[in-house]
Amino acid sequence: MKNLSKKMIIIILTLFMFMGLVSCGSAKNVASDLCNFVNDNLADIQVKANETISQYNDYASSDEMKPDELLKLLQDSIIPTYQECIEQVEQLEPKTEEVKEIQTLYLDASRKQLAALEKIAEGIITQDAVKYEEARDLTTETESAFTRYYSQCKILATDNAVSLSGMENPVGVDQDEE
Repeated sequence: MKNLSKKMIIIILTLFMFMGLVSCGSAKNVASDLCNFVNDNLADIQVKANETISQYNDYASSDEMKPDELLKLLQDSIIPTYQECIEQVEQLEPKTEEVKEIQTLYLDASRKQLAALEKIAEGIITQDAVKYEEARDLTTETESAFTRYYSQCKILATDNAVSLSGMENPVGVDQDEE
């Protein structure tokens, strides 16, 4: 009976040690995957997306902005470039479920931003004030979606003791909100 108890204790301890190693390995995978996704893969795409949005913001807020020129800029440059950025993010293949969720949050926010840009172009074409309101609503949704993305990145980075660079802020949202 004593031998059986000793064997059970050894088996249980071995099982706990194994579970600890597996969970540590999993945490390392998330940390590595998160750093790879944000710091390496997403950083360059995000810079390009930010430059595209800045180009729109600079022109749209200019005193010399002409709707027909803005439409041409949207159709010829801003929308296609932003679509390309989204496609590049879609092609990234995070390995862990946690980082796949981060990718989904980023894509959700980016798609809302793209939809807002497209609504602005529609508004210019149709001269429809409702399209501009829809674009404004989508911009608000975009800011909320990017805030969720940043918050989840921050939480995941903290939970996995990693530092993230390349966390460029594409729409000027408050990254400290949670």
